Amino acid sequence: MGWSDRRPIAAFFVSHNISMNTSLSRKLKTGLFCLAAATSSAIAMPAFAQDASEQVSFPHLFAGNPIFRDGLTGFQTLDGRGFSMERQGNVTLFHMSGQTEVWALESVPGPRGDEFLKNDNGRIFVRLTDLGGVILYLPSNPHGMPVDPIVEPEPIPEPQYIDNLEDSLLLYLSLRAGHRMNVSIEDIDDSRERWLHDAARIAAETLVGTPEETSALNTLRIVSGERADVNMTGDGELTVFVNPEAEFQGRPSSDSLTVFIKQRIAS
Repeated sequence: MGWSDRRPIAAFFVSHNISMNTSLSRKLKTGLFCLAAATSSAIAMPAFAQDASEQVSFPHLFAGNPIFRDGLTGFQTLDGRGFSMERQGNVTLFHMSGQTEVWALESVPGPRGDEFLKNDNGRIFVRLTDLGGVILYLPSNPHGMPVDPIVEPEPIPEPQYIDNLEDSLLLYLSLRAGHRMNVSIEDIDDSRERWLHDAARIAAETLVGTPEETSALNTLRIVSGERADVNMTGDGELTVFVNPEAEFQGRPSSDSLTVFIKQRIAS
């Protein structure tokens, strides 16, 4: 009989006709009683003891992987670049240290229980593995690189209302484009308008990064709308629609703006 046999150990002696003298019997019965008590104690281990074991010894196996939970986490690449992720259900905010844009990433299931985080243009930023690994994908490293967690992640920066932003962006874009670029930002209350300012800043940086396409534009308009969207007219006016209530998800990312502008100008 192997250890996988489900019969009680005491039944083993009966089924095999093993005779026991009184002394041996008492010793065996005492041993069996202790074994049974220990087994019952292990099976009926209190819930708080199990929880402590899970938290201290095997957090990934029993308590679930922390990277799949809501909240703020931080990581660092082997070359020292850091980034923060703040999960909010199916959406994860992503911010790379030293950069200005905050990306709203959507969770997409992958093979073997993995999870991919993609932006509004479908570009993969992060892969979360079922074993707790985090893989970062960058334009400079499209095959991905493993990263290590950090103890104190940087908080996701909130957008700010900026005085005279229209004038600042007009000067910035006109100098970089080599011709006058008008900038118009819809005037709404400050608490909501800061999301329009965030979209305007991202749009301006995107236009500077696409100089050939920007040469065909003369106006940048940022207005509120029901959803994040972009439109361009034949006379060179680019309009970016922002839904302040949707916060970071409510404005197009620089990736979406770049793809839209390049495709529209090419057509």
